[in-house]
Amino acid sequence: MKLRLIALTLPLLLSACVRSWVGRPVVQLEKEFGRPRSIQNLGSERVYVYPDTLAGRGEMTFVVDSKGIIREWNATPNVPGVFGGDVFGVGDSNNGTVPTTP
Repeated sequence: MKLRLIALTLPLLLSACVRSWVGRPVVQLEKEFGRPRSIQNLGSERVYVYPDTLAGRGEMTFVVDSKGIIREWNATPNVPGVFGGDVFGVGDSNNGTVPTTP
């Protein structure tokens, strides 16, 4: 019985952690994030570009329709790792070989 209760409440708790921006007015977006870095026109829609504060670099884009409702959002997966961009050590000075002494 406890396992069933946990199985039912866990998805609800996890879904509460994710903030869905789709369907919200752009006014809420501006209240939370402030002024966008740029606003680009995409046909009848506008694209609001914000810096990605979670990753420290990259950007988040929000597509807003003509009524001011967010229809789509995207964040770049450009998150710095522990090893930087060179995970396998390809750019190391000795390229993974043991240096020999002359």
